[in-house]
Amino acid sequence: MRPLTLIIKAFGPYANESVIDFSPFGRSGLFLISGDTGAGKTTIFDAISFALFGQPSGQNREPAMMRSKYADPSVPTEVHLSFEHRGLTYQIRRNPEYERPSLRGGGTTLQRAEAELTKPGGRVVTKNRDVNEAVQDILGIDRNQFSQIAMIAQGDFMKLLVADTEDRMRIFRQIFRTDQYNRLQELLKRKSSELTRERDLLDSAISVHIKSIHCDFDSPFNDQVQLAHSLALPLEEVISLLEKMNKTITNELNDRKTKVSSIQKNLDLVNSTLTTAQSFESLKQEILLESAAFEKAKEAHATAKSNYNKAKQSEKEIKLLENKIAIQADLLTQYELREKKRTAYSDAFSELEKAKKQLESDHNHEKVLLGEKDAIQSESAQLKQIVENVEALTQASNECQNSLQLIDALETRHAQLIKTLTEKVRAQSDYQKAQDMSDAADSEYHRLNKTFLAEQAGILAQTLKEKSPCPVCGSTTHPNPANSTPDAPTQDELESSQMVAKKKSELARSLSASAKEWAGRESEVRKDFDSKLEEVRSALAIPLDRGVEDILNHDLPVFRLNLNANIDAYRKSIHEDRSRQKRIQELDKLLDNKTSSLDAIRGKIAEISNVVSLKSGELKVAKSRIEEMNQQLVHPTISDARDELVRIKSRAEALSKALIQAQNVLEQTKSFLDTKKGTLEQLHSQLSAAPTYDLKALTDDATKLREQKTFFENRLSQVITQLKINEDAYTHLKEKHSMRQILDEQYTRVLSLSQTANGNLRGKEKIMLETYVQMHYFDRIIHRANTRLMIMTGGQYELARRTEATNNRSQSGLELDVIDHYNGSSRSVKTLSGGESFKASLALALGLSDEIQASAGGIRLDAMFVDEGFGSLDEDSLQQAIKILDELSQGERLVGIISHVSELKTRIDKQLIITKSRSGGSIARIVT
Repeated sequence: MRPLTLIIKAFGPYANESVIDFSPFGRSGLFLISGDTGAGKTTIFDAISFALFGQPSGQNREPAMMRSKYADPSVPTEVHLSFEHRGLTYQIRRNPEYERPSLRGGGTTLQRAEAELTKPGGRVVTKNRDVNEAVQDILGIDRNQFSQIAMIAQGDFMKLLVADTEDRMRIFRQIFRTDQYNRLQELLKRKSSELTRERDLLDSAISVHIKSIHCDFDSPFNDQVQLAHSLALPLEEVISLLEKMNKTITNELNDRKTKVSSIQKNLDLVNSTLTTAQSFESLKQEILLESAAFEKAKEAHATAKSNYNKAKQSEKEIKLLENKIAIQADLLTQYELREKKRTAYSDAFSELEKAKKQLESDHNHEKVLLGEKDAIQSESAQLKQIVENVEALTQASNECQNSLQLIDALETRHAQLIKTLTEKVRAQSDYQKAQDMSDAADSEYHRLNKTFLAEQAGILAQTLKEKSPCPVCGSTTHPNPANSTPDAPTQDELESSQMVAKKKSELARSLSASAKEWAGRESEVRKDFDSKLEEVRSALAIPLDRGVEDILNHDLPVFRLNLNANIDAYRKSIHEDRSRQKRIQELDKLLDNKTSSLDAIRGKIAEISNVVSLKSGELKVAKSRIEEMNQQLVHPTISDARDELVRIKSRAEALSKALIQAQNVLEQTKSFLDTKKGTLEQLHSQLSAAPTYDLKALTDDATKLREQKTFFENRLSQVITQLKINEDAYTHLKEKHSMRQILDEQYTRVLSLSQTANGNLRGKEKIMLETYVQMHYFDRIIHRANTRLMIMTGGQYELARRTEATNNRSQSGLELDVIDHYNGSSRSVKTLSGGESFKASLALALGLSDEIQASAGGIRLDAMFVDEGFGSLDEDSLQQAIKILDELSQGERLVGIISHVSELKTRIDKQLIITKSRSGGSIARIVT
C-alpha cells in the first residue's frame, strides 16, 4: 500500500482543508515529517489509519476525538485518501461521528460516521463495516497489524524491547492472533476445574448416602457402621457391609410378619364372638323402643278415624256447589259477548272523534296552503319585474376581458423587445472586444514573423560546428558566423503566436455571426410589437399622437384599472340577476307543489266527511243492543262473573280435598300400626333363643390382642423402613462408585493436559502453549532484528531469547537478553543505555514488521512511518540508523521519519513540514 494523496479537513490540529501530495517523494527513499511539538506530525499517520480502518493509529485515541477544536462549526470533519496497491488505485473517504450545528434551526445534531470506498473499476462500497472488510481484503491485514507494520509508533517499540514474558505475550497475542491457543488453555483449565467440582459433588453425594445407613445400637454391625459414618472405611468395604446387613434385616422382617399374622387370627375370633354378644344386648334396647312406638301408633289411628267421619258429612254441600259451577260457566259466554260489543263501541267512538279532529285539522291546513300560495305568487311577480338582461351584461364583461388580454400581450412583447435589444448590444460589444484582440494578436504574429525572418542567419550560425560543413555554403570552417539578438523568437514561439492569432480571429468571426443573429431577432420582435401596438390603439381608441412611452407608462395602467372596475361591476350584476332567476324558478316549482297539496287536502276533507256520517249511525245501533244485555246479566263486568265462578270452585275443591286427605291419613295410620305390631312380635321371638355371654371378659381379651398386634406392627414398620433406607443407600453407592471410577480417569487425563498447556507442571519451566507458539514467532523476529542491529552497533550487540527461566514460579519463555560480542557476555536488554536501547528497539520493531508481513501471507506495504526516538543517538549512531532505514527504503518502499531532530533536516532532502498557524490549526507543506 502506497499513499498517493491525503486530504485532511477539520481533523486533529488541521482546521482547514490540507492537501498532501506524496508524489514528489517518489516511489522509494526517505522523507522527513518535521515540525513543532503538537503541530500534527503523527496526525498524518492517524489520518491514513483512520481513512483505511476507521481508527487512528494510537491506542488512546478514539475517532470522536479527532474533530478539530480550531475548525469552523460549518466545516465537516473528513479524510480523503487515494492509495495504490499492487498497481491499482483506490479512493476512500471517511468522517467520524461528532456533534455539528443543525442545518435547520438552532442547536446541534449528531453527525453519524460514514465511509465510502471507490475501487478501480468504479464500484463503490459504503457503510463502515463493509468498507472495513473490503480494505482488510485488499491489504490482507487488519488495523492492529497495519499499525505494527506501517507505523513504528513513538515509544511502542521500546515497550516491546523491555517487556517481560506476560507483557510480550499480550502484545504477540494481539499481533499474531494466538488467542486461539490461549482459549484452548482456558478451556482445559475450565474443564479441569469443572471435573474437580464434579468429583467434590460426587464425594458429597457419597458421604450423604453413607451417613444415611441405618443400624440398631445392639446390632452386631454397629461398630463397622460407625466407622463408615466417619468416612473411615473404603467405599468398596461400605458396599460389602451394606450387602450383609440387608440380608440379616430381610430375615428378621420375615419372622416379624409371621408373628403379626398369628396374633391377627386370634383377634379375629374374639372380635366375632364379641360382636354376637353385643348384638343381643342391642336387641333388648330395640324391643323397649318399639313398644313405645306401638302405643303412639294406636293413638294416631284413633284420631285419624274421628277426622274422617267429620269430613264425610260435607258430601251434600259439594254436590250443590258443582251445580252452581255448571250454571255460572254457561253465563260466561253472554258476559264475553257483551264485553266484545262494549269494546267495539268504544273503538268506533274513538275513530269517530279522531275523524272529526282530522277533518278540523285538514280545514285549517287548507287555509294555510291558500295563504302560502298567495305569498309565492306575489314574490314571483315582484322578482320578474326587476330581472335585467344577463346576456348583454355577459357580452360587455367579455369585451373588457379581451381588452385586458390585448394590454397583457403588448406588455409581454415590450419586455421581449427590451431583452432582445439588451442581448444585441451585449453581442455587439463582445464582438468588438474580440475583434480588437484578434487585430492585436495578428499584429503580434506579423511582428514576430518579421523578426524571425531577420534573425535566420544568426539562428543558423548557432548550429555550426568546427570541421562540420555549413548547410548553406558547405564550408567546414566558420571564421565569422552571424550573431543573433537575445530576444529573437524561436520557431515554436512563432507558431504559438500564429495559433493564438488564428483562435482569436475564429472567436471574432463567431461573435460577429452572433451579433448579426441578435440584430435580426430585434427586427422581428420590433415588428411584432408595432403590430400589437396598432391593435391596442384601435381597440382602446387611443389617439395617434400618443407616444409609445405615454401609452405604456400612463394610458395602459389607466385602461387596466377602468377595465377591471367595469368587469367587477358586470360580474356583480350578472351574479345578482342569476340569483333572482334561480329564485323565480324555485318559486314556480313551489307554487306547483302548493296547488297539488290543496287539491289533495280538499279530496281528503270530502272523504272524511262521509266516514263521520256513516260511523255516527252505526254507534246508535250498537249502544241500544248493549243496554238490553245489561238488563239481562247480574254482574256488571265479566271479571266479576269470573271471580264468582272461581270462589265457588275453590270452596268445592277445598271440601273434596279435605275428605280425601282424611281418608288417606286413616289408611296410613292403620298400615303403620300393623307394621309396628309385627316388628314387636318378631323381636320377642329372636330374644327368646339368645345364649348367655360375658361381655367384659370378651372386651379385655380383644384389647390385649390389639396391643400385641400394634407393638409387633410398629417394630415391623421400623424394620421395613430400615431395609428401604439401606437398600437405597446400597443402590446409590454402587452407582456412584462406578461414576467415581470414570470421573477419576477423566480428571487425571484433563489435569495433565491443563497443567502442560498452562505451564503448571511441577519442577518444569512455566511455559504455556500460547507462549510456546509465540516463542517461535519471537525467534524469527529476533533473527530478522539481528541483521540490522549488528550493522547499527558495529557487530557489538546481538539479541537472544533467554532459554532458561529465572525461576519455576513465574511464566517464562519470552524474556530477551543481549549478547555483547566485545566482552563475550550475555545480559538483560534492560541494561542497555538510551542510545543502545533505541538501536535495539528499532531493529526489533523492524524485525517485527518483517515477520508480520511474512506471517500475513507475504504482504508488502510500500510505505512505512517511523515516529521519533532519534534524539538519543550520537552522530555515528544516527548515521547508522539512517543507513538502515535507507536500505529499508530501497526498491519500491517509501519510509517517512517523523521527528523534530534538526540534524535530520540536513541529511534528508525530501521533507513534509508541519507548522502551527497563529489563528489556530496547522498547515502542511512539501519541500523537495
